Amino acid sequence: MPESMMPLRSSRNTPVLESARPEHIVRFLEDVQQLCEGHEVSPEKWVDYSLKYVDIDVAQVWESLPESKAVPTDFAAFRKAVLRLYPGSTDDTRRYTKTDLERIVSKSAAIPMESRAQFGEYYRQFLMISTWLEEKGKISTMERAQQYMRGFHFDFQEKFRTRLMMKQPDVLPGDPYDIEHVTEAAEFLLTNTPASVDFVPLRIGTSIPTAKVESETTSTKVEPSTSIKVETDWSIQERITRTLEVSFGSAMRNLSKDTIKEANEVTGIEAAIAARITASGAER
Repeated sequence: MPESMMPLRSSRNTPVLESARPEHIVRFLEDVQQLCEGHEVSPEKWVDYSLKYVDIDVAQVWESLPESKAVPTDFAAFRKAVLRLYPGSTDDTRRYTKTDLERIVSKSAAIPMESRAQFGEYYRQFLMISTWLEEKGKISTMERAQQYMRGFHFDFQEKFRTRLMMKQPDVLPGDPYDIEHVTEAAEFLLTNTPASVDFVPLRIGTSIPTAKVESETTSTKVEPSTSIKVETDWSIQERITRTLEVSFGSAMRNLSKDTIKEANEVTGIEAAIAARITASGAER
């Protein structure tokens, strides 16, 4: 196919850079190279088409690379320079980590397994990450199978463990079931569930999905069965004061009368004694 048939920038057949993710950058440059080769475009023009098929903002960044202006152009050098702009594009040994796998497993285990669609999302994400980690020697086959089991909600685990014990009776206690056997048990238990529902996708970097809990402030209104008269502190204090005044006032009045009577009696006795003393002195 001649170069004149190369698609325009707006054509549906144009290579598309979906995002700035490293794997998308690699795929886009591979698509451009394949398209150019299919249209018999000389390698010297591959860089120009790479810049043509990306957004203007991306093109301006790539055009700032010396490799984009080199004469003669070297697409391999240009590709290497572009990939250096996106960490992770050139170093495939760190595409995924064990932490990435543990996050996917934790997110899945946090919500009940209720549909085939939900299981399919977990299965795809787990398979993508765990297969790469096992191929790179970062996890063992047994560790991979153990992690797969942990990704199911504990309620669902109880159900398919019972089925696995019946279907795979030779598996020793403590040994993990094969991923294929666990998948078959999960698919059987979810047979009559929806294959397409709305749920939070399990992706690296997303938060753990949790059930939506509405927080409400509960106010409890206590209604007494009998009518209770509530008095203010001032009215209570006033009643106490009046009671004390009445009680102690009466006591004080009684005390005053008795005291006066006793004083009068003492005074009379003293006057009698004084009169006798005076009389005795006169007789002498």
